[in-house]
Amino acid sequence: MHEFLVNLPFAASFAPEVARLRGQDETLLFRCTDSEAGWLVRLRPDGFGVEPAHGDPAPAAASADAPVHAAAADLLLLVYGRLDRRSDAFTVHGDHDLLERWFAHSAF
Repeated sequence: MHEFLVNLPFAASFAPEVARLRGQDETLLFRCTDSEAGWLVRLRPDGFGVEPAHGDPAPAAASADAPVHAAAADLLLLVYGRLDRRSDAFTVHGDHDLLERWFAHSAF
């Protein structure tokens, strides 16, 4: 999961929609339910950044605009487009339009 998120900005050469992953500090949280791992993605005007969100999930989840919780394997399948976010494997809260925008532009 970390590798995907860190390398995604460099995929714009073969996945041009990635360049549209911008925003006004909106945040998505991808949190593992079977470990303490998590990633906070912040959409900024100049692109997006990824911050680790390990440990206590409460602060990051409370502040994220669109938290997504699932087992690590399911999150990995999600970001690679192999599992739909509407699956029962995920708990999704918050801004569904933000999630829609993320998945529309992060696919390749």
